[in-house]
Amino acid sequence: MAAVLILGATSDIGVAIAKKFASEKFDVLLAARKPEQLKPLESDIHIRYGVNCKSLEFDALQYDTHAGFFDALDPKPSVSICVFGILDDEELAFDLAGRPVHHADVVIGRGGLEDHLPPQGCRNRHQR
Repeated sequence: MAAVLILGATSDIGVAIAKKFASEKFDVLLAARKPEQLKPLESDIHIRYGVNCKSLEFDALQYDTHAGFFDALDPKPSVSICVFGILDDEELAFDLAGRPVHHADVVIGRGGLEDHLPPQGCRNRHQR
């Protein structure tokens, strides 16, 4: 069965994306800094959609942990989605109206996501 990895799964958009992929019968890997916050969603997805769902710890700013995180994923995702805000640069984290900016990036492949991300995460693709 195909799997989707959602980085930033505690965000509203992450939750919506997780449910959409689960409704399409993808197994779901939910990743966030505080995976304990994902347990209710994990349970809901498993019961409601009948797919496997796991909550995983992932901190986008802990760059030295990224390769190990992706190497340990089981199953390897066929789709990976990054939906978290910029956390390490306050100036870049807000748009002109002063609202937090969230980015969505999608990588489709056979795992090994670290080969597709720049060294400092998704943020570099969206700098102004």
